[in-house]
Amino acid sequence: MAEKVQKSAEEWRKELSAEEFSVLREKGTEAAGSSEYDKFTPKPGEGHFVCRGCKNPLYSAAAKFQSGCGWPAFDMCYEGAVKTNVDNSFGMRRIEILCNRCDGHLGHGTRCTHSRLLCISCSLAVLLQCSRARDSARKVSHAATSGTA
Repeated sequence: MAEKVQKSAEEWRKELSAEEFSVLREKGTEAAGSSEYDKFTPKPGEGHFVCRGCKNPLYSAAAKFQSGCGWPAFDMCYEGAVKTNVDNSFGMRRIEILCNRCDGHLGHGTRCTHSRLLCISCSLAVLLQCSRARDSARKVSHAATSGTA
């Protein structure tokens, strides 16, 4: 794993848009169905999704699927790319997904299997110039093996 990224709130505010800062650093969200990447799926081998805050590779294009929930959904992540925490906010018990490199809030996962990771588009960026060899060489693991919750 790449070195941890630690920045002050002021440093993050200079680098991120107001919406990105709200989501990544303050655990904000976006309305279901308004998501930039909800219906966007690159072809397998065409690229991967990275954390918009630190550019940490998170998910391959092949891991993206259409869940119908209104947020981008992934069923696998790169090994060590994400971590999870139990989130008891808003009177619910959910699994929060965080970037393992910068601790940026990415979204939430399902409690029962951890196999469905729902992410907020403005916390992600997609890199489409990734070669097939580089993308397929990355270790990928089921979300259930990468969490702490």
